[in-house]
Amino acid sequence: LPPLAEPPWVTGSSPNQGTSDVPVSTSVSVTFSKPMDQGLTGAAFSISPATAGALSWSGDSTVLTFTPGGDLAENTEHVVTVATGARDAEGIPLQNEFTLAFITGSAPDTLAPSVSGTVPADGSTDVSVDTSIAVTFSEAMNTASAEAALTITPAQSGTFSWSGDNSVMTFVPAQSLSYSQTYSVTVASSAADTSGNTMAAGVTFSFETGVEPDNTAPAVTSTQPAAGESNVPLDATVMVVFSEVMDVPSVEAGFQIQPAVAGTTVWAINGISFTFTPSDLLAHETVYTVTIGANVTDTSGNPMGVPFSITFTTLDAPVAGSLTIEAVMTRRPVRRDDGYLNLDAPTQIKIPIQLQVEIVNDEDGNPLGNPERVLLFLYLGKVKCIYLGGRWERYIGDVPEESDDSGFQSPSCNKGKNAGDIITVLQNADDEHPEIKARVISSDPAFSETRIRVTIPVVTE
Repeated sequence: LPPLAEPPWVTGSSPNQGTSDVPVSTSVSVTFSKPMDQGLTGAAFSISPATAGALSWSGDSTVLTFTPGGDLAENTEHVVTVATGARDAEGIPLQNEFTLAFITGSAPDTLAPSVSGTVPADGSTDVSVDTSIAVTFSEAMNTASAEAALTITPAQSGTFSWSGDNSVMTFVPAQSLSYSQTYSVTVASSAADTSGNTMAAGVTFSFETGVEPDNTAPAVTSTQPAAGESNVPLDATVMVVFSEVMDVPSVEAGFQIQPAVAGTTVWAINGISFTFTPSDLLAHETVYTVTIGANVTDTSGNPMGVPFSITFTTLDAPVAGSLTIEAVMTRRPVRRDDGYLNLDAPTQIKIPIQLQVEIVNDEDGNPLGNPERVLLFLYLGKVKCIYLGGRWERYIGDVPEESDDSGFQSPSCNKGKNAGDIITVLQNADDEHPEIKARVISSDPAFSETRIRVTIPVVTE
């Protein structure tokens, strides 16, 4: 009998049996000991998990190659089987079923990295000057390339740190950033991942730091009246000027004037100063103390820390009735046909005086419980006119421009009219009535003496 033909067997494979981290793009080949029947052997070939692909032969039909239609599954065990249905060219079956197992690795990284977030966020404002700058990437990065790709304008020195498996880069400035400054941060496209893939395009973001906090205590810079001022008019207001914009409620709560004075407070538009207007005249010859408490604050909440106070003294008090409203005249004035009053005076001094007084007694000489205010326009040596009863109705010593009696042009009584002056009790002084007494509130120009005497005999006919 002729000897039996030797059956075929598998002499090798690629990948090798038990290989791991096999590229997902690999092809699988099986080498047989003799030429094989391509049809029957191809039908006996299988791969699990099932993968589409194509079979091809080489090496005179001894090498069967399977080429996948795409990448194999990542990190997966694949099993290749050639069953005994495989035949050689003479029809002899494969001696034993062949099995090949291998494990694929990860697919190669060809994806460009990108920036997925920043701290501070793009367009942020009021950022702390002590902030760090962080850039989050879509994957682990080549740290050296990413650090080299980062630029900050204005330039800053500092140190880098990494977290999140080298996907988060943090830059810590060596010193605090500047207040009210816009910073621009750029990550150039040269930043690469661990596979060497660079970013498709650079990324730029910006942010603005906050304003410098106000930690300075406010202070009073000036007052009116000034500290220690004397002869302050009775109708004076009190103005206080601060070094910065103040918190209005805290200042008004901390403001005091002693002796206590009622009044109203009005603030300047800039919030730096206020004016206190007393509701009534201040008292004569009185030392007033103005105090701003230590707890008043600016708009940032900084307290003044120490109290502030000044004193001022009002005008000396005239003796009630010591000022007699008089005009020293050689004869009584008489109203002329042209409506003016003739008046002979011993002097022709040309200094006008605006005198504001309080009438302290009535036409019968009785003291008034509530003195009335009157505004007089005087010339030393003569009385020009008096504003009474809400209108200019009594003319005293008004002379025509052509008159030789005065030697100067007499201005209109309406000049300087003050509609706030209300007089209801002032009456004409004549031979049958005592003189009306008054005390000075203020005058312009100021009198050199506290007391003056001028007699006004008024003629109405």
